[in-house]
Amino acid sequence: MSTIPDHAYGLYLEFVGKRNVSIADLRVYVKVPVGVGGHSDIGGEMKKKLKEISEYHSIVSLLESIFPGVESGKPEPKPPPHAQEEYASPNPPAPDRSGEELPPVDLGDSELSDHIKVVAKFKEES
Repeated sequence: MSTIPDHAYGLYLEFVGKRNVSIADLRVYVKVPVGVGGHSDIGGEMKKKLKEISEYHSIVSLLESIFPGVESGKPEPKPPPHAQEEYASPNPPAPDRSGEELPPVDLGDSELSDHIKVVAKFKEES
């Protein structure tokens, strides 16, 4: 199990994403400068993108050095301590009996017979 804090992994993903978006923008400036629209100073825009890429790359590298393995994937989520106890069942799951026909139940003399009223009968399948 990974020991990388969730926040460190989240920040890593955020800055990798921002870096990748900035790289994609820079590629557009280089390949299709007319696609930049109202920006007449392509060189200035490229310089801004390079500074962004450098900043994001620096943060990504720093996170990788402080939290070795952060780039390998998201740490496994840890359920709250009480959730394991609450949802853990000592009994195995019951077998699937959805295709079996259930026997009729006679509530005639039970305590439930006074509280249950049949309001409809299901149609039998042909």
